[in-house]
This record gives sequence, structure tokens and C-alpha cells, in this order.
Amino acid sequence: MKQNFFLIKYLFMLVASTPVFAQSTYYVSADGNDSNAGTSASAPIKSIAKANQLVLNPGDVLSFKKGDTFNGQLNIRQSGTSGAPITISAYGTGNKPVINGTVPLTGWKRSSGNIWVADCAGYTGSAINLFANNQPLPLGRYPNKGFLTIRSHIGKTQLTGKEPLTTDWTGGDVVIRKNLWQIDSDRIISQQGNTLIFKGTQTPMNDNWGYFIQDNPKTLDQDGEWYFNPSTKQVMLYSVSDPGGRGIEASIYTAGVNVVGQSNIVIQNIAIAQQRQFGINGKNLKAFTVRNVTISDVGQDGISILGKGNNVVVDGCTINDVYNNAVVVYDHSGFKLLNNTIKNIGLVAGRGTNSSGSFVGVRYNAKAGSALIQNNTIDGVGYSGIDFRSANVTIKNNLVKNINLTKSDGGGIYTFSGKQANNFTNQKIVSNIILNSVGSYDGSYNANPNAHGIYMDERSHDVDIKNNTIANCTGSGIFLNGARNINIDGNTCYNNSNQILVSYAKDADSQNNTILGNILVGKKKQTMSLNRTRLLRSALSLANTNKQLQDMSDDASRFEYNASALPKTVTLNGTYRDANNKTYTGKVTLQPYSSVVLMK
Repeated sequence: MKQNFFLIKYLFMLVASTPVFAQSTYYVSADGNDSNAGTSASAPIKSIAKANQLVLNPGDVLSFKKGDTFNGQLNIRQSGTSGAPITISAYGTGNKPVINGTVPLTGWKRSSGNIWVADCAGYTGSAINLFANNQPLPLGRYPNKGFLTIRSHIGKTQLTGKEPLTTDWTGGDVVIRKNLWQIDSDRIISQQGNTLIFKGTQTPMNDNWGYFIQDNPKTLDQDGEWYFNPSTKQVMLYSVSDPGGRGIEASIYTAGVNVVGQSNIVIQNIAIAQQRQFGINGKNLKAFTVRNVTISDVGQDGISILGKGNNVVVDGCTINDVYNNAVVVYDHSGFKLLNNTIKNIGLVAGRGTNSSGSFVGVRYNAKAGSALIQNNTIDGVGYSGIDFRSANVTIKNNLVKNINLTKSDGGGIYTFSGKQANNFTNQKIVSNIILNSVGSYDGSYNANPNAHGIYMDERSHDVDIKNNTIANCTGSGIFLNGARNINIDGNTCYNNSNQILVSYAKDADSQNNTILGNILVGKKKQTMSLNRTRLLRSALSLANTNKQLQDMSDDASRFEYNASALPKTVTLNGTYRDANNKTYTGKVTLQPYSSVVLMK
């Protein structure tokens, strides 16, 4: 009895000594007042600046009023706990509240002709984005479309163009198509006739490839084109009418939400728009959830999470109209990307970052990671749809379509090891539908179509590729480029230039691959291009279970797919058979994330 008394006393003292916070909800409304405490919906605070001053405790909720817009950057500086996360959310009725990154530009003055000038007062940064009535305006460039041509070059810092340059472009940016997978911009430091001298980047350039000029006031010759002078903090705009009535706004805030080194944070039910660089910018996060958030019109990445951490979840979000990448997560294990819609990513050459990893839908890179990427729709991407570099990754039930629209030599789903093979295992690509990997060849020279569906690049290994559908790619449906121990099983490849192509990379040949049970269908006048000699050399198993059909005209074949979580019934105008000679009359029912090629 005495022992029980001391135990109860100890437990009481332990609880009494543990800090206990009353969970609070803070309300933010455009009609609020920053002198309010903000702890009731009837007396909310007004601004993000005031919200950034709050000390949030575990379990607290910071709630923005629906239908309102708040300009600025929200900084989260405290952590929740596993049982009581800090939550950023919304209250009321109507559309999601918007954290907006712009300020209005007023006081426009005509400089000359159709060139107008306005101050971007109080801004200390070096770059902006510009909008008119919430629509993005184009950064001025020369020529307005397409590329000029490199006649010759010296090293990585000088090029001479074929076309005459009658304007001095010193101080602007030269945007160079370095190769199929990289478009870099560089600051011009001097010019001599048709020769541009610039700082130089690591990637070499090539003669006969393309370049253009941007970010120079002399490029402004079309309505809506603009230039920002970081020295004077002035915006120059080509406008055929007074811009004062066009609702011109400039993005000046780095991110909609910025969070570094925190844990147990939930961001949900809000919208983030028109931020200068990031929608959500995070680093070194643990138990970080983004749910039902809309991110749009962002100057670099929709969501960027770098450093090291774990358990990042992005669920049910919409990310669209982003200049660089939609989602970037590095070195955070337990990453989940679920049920998101990603659209129009990296579609403007010259507006992404310098690297082969720009203009990507989803990038996941982790030395010791794990990820589940499932039930997402990715539509309209400048380069690869999903780029992963990690062990323990499952990519399942995604629809990836209309990719490689700004660059090429990428894939709907892509991975790469590089000069040294990594130790990544347990990589699964299962039941995805990949359509229309087309490739952009503007500014390239003698380039063959090579935009792929599933692309296992140099020294990739130990990947299961099962039950996927890949169609209408200008390159290969499935491409192994110096890859080994790849299991290709039960996939349908339809109307790609190559259905399955196996090749070798520099110092790395493809070997020990299994290719079984796939349906490979080429339309009329297409070559199957199954390089059987190389396939036999590379494959541990290459059985006659693969169904190879070709010379299928539009009249003789029909391709149907189901990119949903429910069965789908398709009505047929007659009797058809599939690759296994199963007959369908009047209708065919497709299971979730599956497809069928039918022939009369």
C-alpha cells in the first residue's frame, strides 16, 4: 500500500511538472484588426504580419477566413507534437483563403512610346513575376518566339551567333539550349558584334544549337512584355494602353509558407498563389502534412522540401502553372504523394532553374529514403513527370500525360544512377498510365525523337515495372539505357516509336533483365524496333509470353484505358478481340488503372 502511495505521488508530480498548453484557435480575416487577440471569429486579426508574431503551441490552429486574400509570407517557427500538431487551416464558407505573394503597382508613367514605368516600392530583391488581372505576363525576350543559332563557341563562356545581333544585349540573360535535357540561362557581361560573353555554367554548349535573349529592357516590343530593374526597383512594361487600369501586380514574397526545422505541422484547406519563388518552402521537417491545398502561378517550385527529415505527406492538393518543378523532396524518408493533381509545370523555356532536374512534375531524391507516389494525375510537364532516385519507392496508379513539352530525353517516370551505381533496391513502378511523351526540339540540332514513357537511365537497377500502360510516345514506351536487373512484366505498350528498347550507356551495358508477359502493339508502318540481339544479351529471361503485334491501322485497332479507381465500361461498335484472342462484343469492362488494345 505504501509503495502504491509513493507511485501515485510520483506520477502526480510528473504530470504537474509537464507543460500543458490550452489549445487555441487564432482567426485571421481581411476585415479583422491586428490589435485584436484573434482568438474568436468575431474579433480576428487582419494580416499575415501579425500572424507571424503569434507564438503557436502544440494543438493550436491558425485559421484564415474563406473568400479572403492575404498578401505576404507565412513563417511557421514553432512545432507541434504527434498528438497535437500545429494546424494552418480555414474557417467560414466560400472559396479557400488565398495567401498571395503580390503587391499592386501604381503610378505608371510613360517612358517612351508604349513603354511604361512604375516603382516597385520597398522591395529589396532581385527578381519578380508580373501579373495583369491575375494572369501572368511574359518576361520580354528576343526573338519573341523560337531560338537563334550558335555558329561557334569558345569554352563555356562565349558564343557567336549565325544571325546578326544589331542590339547590345549586355546585362541581359542569354538562354542556351545546351542539349536535349538542359536549357540554361546566363548573364551577358559583354558583347562584340554577334559574339556574346557571359559568366558560364558547368554544362558545355554545342554549335548549331539554339539560344535567345531575355531579361533586358530592349526586348520589350509586344503588349504585356516586362522587365524589372533590380538596381532602380522599377518595372518597365510594354502596354498599348495606360497600365493603371490593368490591375498590374508584382510578386515580391519568396514563399507562401516558409517552415524550417519544425515538426508536426499540418497545412490544409488554403490556397497559395503568385509567390515569387515557392508555394511552400521547407527544410529539415518531421511529420509535415500538406492536405487539400491549391498552389498556382509560382515562379520556381510549388512545394520544395530540402535538408533531412521524415514523414512528409502531400495529399489531395492541386498544383498548377509553376515555372520550374511542382514538388521537390530531398532526403526525407517516409514521403507520401497521394491523390494530387499537377498541371502545367515548366512550360516556359528560360524561366526554370539551370540543371537537368528542372521542369519536372515530381522529384524525389534520398540517399536513405522511402516513398509512396500513388493516385496522382500529372498533366502537362516540360520534362519528366516523376523523377525518383531512392530505394524503397513505390510509384503506383498514377496518370502521367503530355510530358517532355519543353525539353526532351526524359520520361513519364524516370530514374538515373550516373557514373557510379547506387545501392537502391525495392523500387516498384506498378499500374501507371503514361500517355503522350512528345519531346520539344526547338533549338536542337539533328536530334532524334526520344521522349519516353518509362525510362531507366544509366546504371539504374533492381526495379520492378509491372502492369503499366504506355502509349503514344515519340521515343520508347519502356527504355533501358545501361540498366540491369529490371523486371518488365505485364505491361501494355501501344503506338510508341519503340515499344521496348534496350540500349547501352557509356561504360554501362544493360544486363540481367526479365521481359515477360508484355503486350507490344505498333500501329501501321511502324517498326517494332525490338532489337532482338541486344534484348537477348541483356535479358535473363525473354520468353514468347510477350505478345508482339504490328501494322495495326486506326481502322483495325482500338486502345482504351481506365485511369480511375473504379471499373470502367466502354461501349464497342462491334466485336473485337484482345492480344490474347479473348473476344468482346458490345462492351468491355476495364479494371482500375488498366488498359486494353482491341482488334477487329
